[in-house]
Amino acid sequence: MITELAGDNIISLNLSAIDGSVFARFSSKEKGNNELSPVIVLVFSNSINSHAGDDLSGKVGTPITLKGSVENELASSFNWKFSSVPEGSKRTNADIIYADTLSAAFIPDISGIYELTFTASNGAQVSSDAVMVTVEEPATTLKCDVDGNSVVERSDIVAILMKRNQAAQGENDPMDVNQDGFITVADARACQARL
Repeated sequence: MITELAGDNIISLNLSAIDGSVFARFSSKEKGNNELSPVIVLVFSNSINSHAGDDLSGKVGTPITLKGSVENELASSFNWKFSSVPEGSKRTNADIIYADTLSAAFIPDISGIYELTFTASNGAQVSSDAVMVTVEEPATTLKCDVDGNSVVERSDIVAILMKRNQAAQGENDPMDVNQDGFITVADARACQARL
């Protein structure tokens, strides 16, 4: 407690600390008078509270963006790390992009549940929170279904025949049924068998 004499007034400052917060109470009274004037209480807090965000979902091979937050501006360092990955996943903490920022990302390699921990620190205190990311396999392209309506039809086979002897447009090209990298009559015949 600090007490100052200012003219005919006595001004006092009382400081206390509880759980990382500092409370400052100012009061004054006139000399010889026991009545206190209005009290001003200020609270200074250096505590932090981190949030890893809501649980997420995504697809294998597609980047997942993680968005952490901190309730006050006092945090000076951040860290994302895997708490757990699905069995068989090769993902490690080194695979987290921008792991030392509020917003990080990773690319899941297999389906399952990934749990990540977000930690914020202000040098004196540390706060952590977890987020679960549920990852599914991407939707597969139905071979022979050129028009994408989930049904193999004669019009799909005609479209394949019109593109015959051309290179396939990637490994998921629905026209390249045998996945040899080329659209051929053999692909059209394989689709004909699916009618």
